[in-house]
Order: sequence, then structure tokens, then C-alpha cells
Amino acid sequence: MNVVSRIALLALVATLTGCYHYVPQAGRSLAQGTPLRIRLRTPQSFELSSLTANNIGVVTAEMIREEPGDVVVSTLWLEAVTGDGFSGENWTFPIPRANIASLDVRTFSAWRTGVIVVGGFLATYMGFDALRGSAGGTGQPGGGGQPR
Repeated sequence: MNVVSRIALLALVATLTGCYHYVPQAGRSLAQGTPLRIRLRTPQSFELSSLTANNIGVVTAEMIREEPGDVVVSTLWLEAVTGDGFSGENWTFPIPRANIASLDVRTFSAWRTGVIVVGGFLATYMGFDALRGSAGGTGQPGGGGQPR
């Protein structure tokens, strides 16, 4: 595989994976399946199949629906205020709007992805350039000098 093919493959992989970040909801309505991160005002407990996750402060989830006074989500990850994390096991829970400190929506970041693609391109180019320079030495054994 030549250098151009490797760089193209790296750029494609970086673009497909992309960089995502969370931005505030800003009052827009949310479609079902929208990825969310919810920070809670007061820690809450969630009953999972195998345990009760206590003191949860951050919920990473997908939107199911909005109800009067509640946001119903399918949980992906629960993070306790102590730093412990729990798999949400895709359980569906209502979260009271009164207990939501912030509701952020995951979005694709074109500029972050661009930085990764350009950085990956430069790192690959410089890496291959360095390898090509160190492997193709034409000096004389024993330190070089003028040939006799």
C-alpha cells in the first residue's frame, strides 16, 4: 500500500468516526433516538436489572419521548457523583424536568474532525518521511567519509 493510499485510508477512518461533542439543547424539540447527556440537580437512584445505581449525577441516554414534567430516556451510561459508572442497559426511565440542571445534545463537530484528519495526515507523512530517510542510508560503513 503506497503512502497516498495509507493517508486516504486514515482520513476516511477519522472522518467516519468523527468527533462529537455535546451542546446545550437551547429549547428545540428533540426527536426520538437523539443522543443526550443530562446533568441532574440532585443525585437520583435508578433501578437496573442487577443493582440499584445510587447518587447518579450524569445520565448519557437516547431520547424516547417528552411528557409533561418528564423526559423519558433509554439510558446508555450512568455516572455517580463519586465517579463510579454503570451501564444503563438501555433501560427506559423518566427523569423529572425539575431535576434536570442541563440537557445537552450530541452533535458532529466538523472542525474537530478536520483537526484530526489534518493531524493524522501530517503525522503519517512525517512518519513515513522519517522511516524512508533512516532506511535508505548510502553512507560508508564505519562512519562514512570519502570513498577510495
